Amino acid sequence: MLAAHLVPGYLMAAKSQSTWKSEWTSRQRAFLWAVALGSTVAPDIDVVRNMLFYGFLNHSVLWTHSIFVYLGLGLLWLILYNLKHGSFLKTAVGLATVGGFSHLLLDVVAHGTPLLYPVSMMPFGIAPARVVEGGFSAYITDPIFLLEPLFFGLAIIHWAHHRNIAPRFKKLILATTTSGLVLFAVAFILLCTASCQPTSPSPTDDANPLSHAWSATGERSGNHFGYVEEKEPFTEVAKVPNLTGIASAN
Repeated sequence: MLAAHLVPGYLMAAKSQSTWKSEWTSRQRAFLWAVALGSTVAPDIDVVRNMLFYGFLNHSVLWTHSIFVYLGLGLLWLILYNLKHGSFLKTAVGLATVGGFSHLLLDVVAHGTPLLYPVSMMPFGIAPARVVEGGFSAYITDPIFLLEPLFFGLAIIHWAHHRNIAPRFKKLILATTTSGLVLFAVAFILLCTASCQPTSPSPTDDANPLSHAWSATGERSGNHFGYVEEKEPFTEVAKVPNLTGIASAN
């Protein structure tokens, strides 16, 4: 999933505001918003780094998608909760924990992810096989992509509902957002039906179960959702132009 990861962060921060203490400064409140939003997209920061500095759109770090990291954050939040003090830190850790878990959940829905890394590379996901095999290009041309505008539409409706604006404007926003989502979905499905073709697996897929989207060796070149495990200093990765080169280097 792409930018829709931000929506759970927005909803978490908006919902938790009722528990924020009145003495917290505007900077502290802004920090909590940053934590809530940032924690939902931080697991994909290596993709941005790789795209900007190493010329490929892919993962190179698996730890950010390991459930054990966020279980650790959850344990820290539980300790802070039982200490009965440090409410600001507790709130920040709680937002980061839920943000991380929401990222993993949406990845499981959208394309799959190795939740049990480093114990196992087994991917967990419910995405269609076409998306799993085809990666980024398949994802943005599959009906599952409609989750992206749907999430943003829900965020807009939530925002309007909780704003102090005239009821007629709230109704207008609701009607505009709903009709826009419906029209986009219909057009998207019609275009996909007319032009989208199933993605065929490569000949090596049956022989090597790790050559799918979660391969630690990066054998599936061009797959946005593939993983290239960082076994050497990252300066070595910069020497190769694509994922095929990375696979051979490892």
